[in-house]
Formats: sequence, structure tokens, C-alpha cells
Amino acid sequence: MRRFLCRPAPFVNYTGQQLKVFQPRQVLLCSLLGAALVGLYLLRDEYVRATVLDAGGTFQYFVPLMVPCFAFAIERVQHVRKANFFQHGVDFLVFGLAVGRVVGGKVQYVSGHTLLLSYMLVSTRSRIVRIASILVLAQTLFLKFYMWGDFVTSNVGMVSGCVLALMVTWVSRRSATSPESGGSTEKQVPLSKAPSRDLG
Repeated sequence: MRRFLCRPAPFVNYTGQQLKVFQPRQVLLCSLLGAALVGLYLLRDEYVRATVLDAGGTFQYFVPLMVPCFAFAIERVQHVRKANFFQHGVDFLVFGLAVGRVVGGKVQYVSGHTLLLSYMLVSTRSRIVRIASILVLAQTLFLKFYMWGDFVTSNVGMVSGCVLALMVTWVSRRSATSPESGGSTEKQVPLSKAPSRDLG
């Protein structure tokens, strides 16, 4: 009877296991599928089709970025109830700056790629996001440094992303241990002894 009176954690069933959509294989599959759909959308443009084999072209520059982005978004949805308003605000700020850099070109002196990738790399707890971010960041830095000679926006983006991620981590830990949040006083009773696996 006690089991049915307990309220389950978000996105966890009554056996204490994660929903399948948040399992590592499903996350990786959804991320690859999302990147593929973005790639198909970009291929509608004639210029993108003409430069699809170019390492610095639009297709190869943006499609790999979608893999860690989709995986990171799924991770944020999984832990949405654990996040605070500051984290949500910084998430929207980082993604807004990255999108503004691509769409409007009004965001200067910062690379949207390195900003996003460094922010996701430092703030994530998912191995999938971490590995994908490292690989795409290596590709981005190769293009920025050796092909385009851009040392300013890439470094500014990486520093800004790391600083924002560290700020989010610090604020989240403080809010979790503060008496007002009940993080250090409230004891939660587990629904089951079965462990729940995190993303990746």
C-alpha cells in the first residue's frame, strides 16, 4: 500500500527504472535521427547541396553539432524538475546567442559553436553529450584555427561557455543544499531498490 501512496520521480516508472526514451541507446538514436532530419532540411538549399562534401561547408559544419544538442535537450527534459530558474535562463541565453550568431549575424566576437559545445561539455552529466561535444568541438577548432584562422570568436566562445556552465553548477549546488529548498533536510523514500540509470 505504501508503494502506491508514494509519488514517483519524474520520468521514472513504479519499479524505479527510467523510461525507455531516456535510456542511452534511445538518446543516441534520437540524437542521430534529429541530426539526420536537420541535414535533410538543409539539403533543400542549392548551395548546401553544392558544398555538401566541403569540410567547411554548411552541411558538415552544422549537422554534427545537432547530435550533442539533441542529446543535451533530452537530458534537460529528463531533469527539468531538478533545475532552477537560473539554469533555465542560462540555457535559453546560450542557445539564443548561438541561434542569433547563425541567423542574424548580430552576435559578434563569440562563436556559437564553441559557446554551445563548451557549455554542454562542462554542464552535462551524460556520457553521450560529453563524447559528442568533444568530437564536434575538435572538428570546430580545427576549422576555426587551421582553415579560417579564427582565434578570437572560438576562444571567447569556449571561455564564455565554461564560465556560464560553472556558474550554473555552483548555483544549482547551493540551491540544492539550502534550507529553503529542503535539499538537505527532506528525506525521500525510494520506491524500489532497483537503480535508475542516467543518460549515457
